[in-house]
Amino acid sequence: MATSLISDSEKTALNAVIDDIHETFAREITVFKEASKVVIITDPNFNPLYNTAGQTTSYVNTPISRTFKARIKYEDDIGKRYWSEGGLNSQIKLEVIVGSVRLKINADDYEFIKDARRFDVDGKRYVLNSTFRPHGLFDNKYYTLYLKPDP
Repeated sequence: MATSLISDSEKTALNAVIDDIHETFAREITVFKEASKVVIITDPNFNPLYNTAGQTTSYVNTPISRTFKARIKYEDDIGKRYWSEGGLNSQIKLEVIVGSVRLKINADDYEFIKDARRFDVDGKRYVLNSTFRPHGLFDNKYYTLYLKPDP
């Protein structure tokens, strides 16, 4: 039977250190989901089977947003880190967008953020540019995702 070299109490202590790092360096971001559409019918004789409302039906889009804490890393020096010459086409077909942002979020926040459309980070608007990558020391406590500037 295989045993772990790290005890459960040590795992808990190490996870607490990583949680402290996240709390120390995390900043607030605002996450926007697809707006919910609310149908307003002012005609009391409305019958949805026969669509008898005419012009008395109106729609109101209600934005859905929440604020979360995330660690933010701006990827502004991509040209310096990955290529020796700017604009050089290498054999690696990697397309990187200048102004990208990497976010690390809590696993608890993932359920809301996974369906997000837009992100507001430090007053700038971004859209999702990657899939969510789970990670952590011993289990999936955080998710990493990349954003690109909203055109």
